[in-house]
Amino acid sequence: MQAETGKQRCIFCEAASGAADNETLVIYRGTLCFIMLNRYPYTSGHLMIAPFEHVSRLSQAAERATEEMMRLARDAEQILEATYHPDGLNFGHEPW
Repeated sequence: MQAETGKQRCIFCEAASGAADNETLVIYRGTLCFIMLNRYPYTSGHLMIAPFEHVSRLSQAAERATEEMMRLARDAEQILEATYHPDGLNFGHEPW
């Protein structure tokens, strides 16, 4: 796992290291991926699902990791719906 990109530390690598889940806002750890809350200014319930492996593109992630990411997204959708009762949900992908 690469912990730094350029001069800035990768927030996903820092969260994946497991040193301080409360500080990095990690709320779930799977086998190949984890879920973390995003910091302000995002709204309540804004989640990020990332693989433990440091990759810069989704296409570079292991097939099993991308499968786990989608399972986690589906599970998170159900939890968010039960918790917040939103009118809708958005799912997005950002290149790292």
